[in-house]
Amino acid sequence: MVEADIELIIRTGLSFPDKNAALQEAVDLLQGAGCVDPGYMESFLKREYIASTYLDKGLAIPHGTQDNKGMIRKRGVVVLQVPQGVSWGPAQTATVIAAIAAPQESHLLLMRNLVKLLQNDAVMDILKNSSDPEEIRPVFLGCI
Repeated sequence: MVEADIELIIRTGLSFPDKNAALQEAVDLLQGAGCVDPGYMESFLKREYIASTYLDKGLAIPHGTQDNKGMIRKRGVVVLQVPQGVSWGPAQTATVIAAIAAPQESHLLLMRNLVKLLQNDAVMDILKNSSDPEEIRPVFLGCI
């Protein structure tokens, strides 16, 4: 994947009252960057209903469902760092949310690359604790 063909938006030091508020922020940022059409939040919510996008170690990777792929205009990743965490489900607290919008052909590769972040505790520490988006950016550029 080439960096130039994907929008990467990083926000640090955030807090949300609940998962839906975090999802809405991610969708709003994706929509504002021209990555998704209005109404894409429904696709994020549907995915969460089908299966939680929380993985492990505080990382959640929300994404839409296949039936809403026509709402994706360009590839995008929104990284939301939530130092105090936000409940993602029973016994699940997300501190790093990497919301993605990507067509099917690149969606799976992007997901696979992002999941690899979990394998490196030092990288996860940077993602959870750095207040500087420019320190976080290279970590994600290596994945996308």
